[in-house]
Amino acid sequence: MATNRNSEETIFARAVALPDGDRKAYLEQACGGDPALRRAVDQLLQAHQGDAGFMASPAVANAPDFRTLLSC
Repeated sequence: MATNRNSEETIFARAVALPDGDRKAYLEQACGGDPALRRAVDQLLQAHQGDAGFMASPAVANAPDFRTLLSC
């Protein structure tokens, strides 16, 4: 199983570096006929794309001004 996990991570890392147009062909070649491997890599890619805005702005920018909250 560790080898499969290493394969997932390697394929994911290479796929992320590719332009979107080249990614599908690479994944078909790299995952071969292993649908479980392809699903695992697709899940990693989806999670990565979902994190695109993570830490895009400082968390403090959205925090309330505690000075006004404590001035009761």
